[in-house]
Amino acid sequence: MKLTTTRMIVLLACFWTAGAARAADPILFDFGLPFDGGQVTTQDAQASVVKSAMGTVLRVTTGHQQSWPGVTLRAPGGRWDLSAFGSLALPVKNSGTNQVTVSCRVDNPGADGKTNCVTASITLDPGQSDTLKVPLTRASGSKLGGKLFGLPRI
Repeated sequence: MKLTTTRMIVLLACFWTAGAARAADPILFDFGLPFDGGQVTTQDAQASVVKSAMGTVLRVTTGHQQSWPGVTLRAPGGRWDLSAFGSLALPVKNSGTNQVTVSCRVDNPGADGKTNCVTASITLDPGQSDTLKVPLTRASGSKLGGKLFGLPRI
């Protein structure tokens, strides 16, 4: 079995659509020790919290036995309310020797992988780091296409 390694670094944070993270943006996962391993489930993958030069990270090593190997990070208490945010950001690093595509899916209640969820992906070369951003699109009948999202209250 050929293994591909990706390393998800210290924070998983939410950002506003319009720009960079602000001090008030929540951190959804901090992999600092001790970390509750019950919040992580794996499918054809191994996950461990390790210290590295980048800080304390969640290291994920995937196999090739399943179509979608990886990890599921579960919200403490079952869910987050991310309705005030336009995207989710996940800093990632490929610490393996092969190119890897990292995907992140954010599920709403009733999600099945196609409906009630959003997914984004990023491809990383060996040693490459980047930030995977998942737009948190809204399901509405609006013809405005999100153009008014994030405007201040008057």
